Amino acid sequence: MESHEPLVTYHINSNDVLVYTCNNWDSFALENDAPEMISSNVLGRKIWDFISNTETRYLYKLTFDYVRSLKKESDVIIRCDAPETIRLLNLKISYGSNGLLIIKSFPMKIQRQEYLPLLDRKVERSQEIIKMCSYCKGIEIAHEKWLSLEKALNELDLFQREKPPQISHGVCTDCYETVKKEFAMI
Repeated sequence: MESHEPLVTYHINSNDVLVYTCNNWDSFALENDAPEMISSNVLGRKIWDFISNTETRYLYKLTFDYVRSLKKESDVIIRCDAPETIRLLNLKISYGSNGLLIIKSFPMKIQRQEYLPLLDRKVERSQEIIKMCSYCKGIEIAHEKWLSLEKALNELDLFQREKPPQISHGVCTDCYETVKKEFAMI
C-alpha cells in the first residue's frame, strides 16, 4: 500500500539542523500526542535533539553521511506506531544541495490495532524499563534477544500488568547489522 504522497517531509541542513517541515507536520505531531514536536518547537534545532539513543544516532549519521557523500537517495524502512495505529514507513532521504537532506516519509502500511497502553505516552509507567528498537519496534527480552513487538507483548505478559514499563530505545541486532552494512561502505 505504498503511497505516492509523503506522510511528512522535512529538511535538514549541512549542520543537521531542521530547517523545513511540511504543512501537515503539525497535524501529524498532534495526532501522535506529541505537541512538543510541532514545527515551531523543532525548526532551528539539531535532529540529534530528538534522537537520544547512541546506536540510533550512529546509524542515522551513517545514512546521512552516505547520502551526502554520494549525493544519492537512500531508503530506510522504519516502524512508527501509535497506541491504536501500526505504521510501516519508507524514509526516502535525498540530497538537495550544499549538504541539505530532504526526508520524505512514505507510508507502506498503515493499519488500526487494538489500543496498546505501552505506546501511549500519557499512561502512567512502572519503574521497569524495556528496550525497544528505534527501527522495527522489536523489544529486547533478554541480552541481545529481540522479539517483534507483538510477540514480546505476550512473552513478557505486558497486557497483564497494571502499569506498562518505561521504554528506552536502542537498535536490535538485525536492524543494526542491516543499516551498518548498507551504509558503512562510504
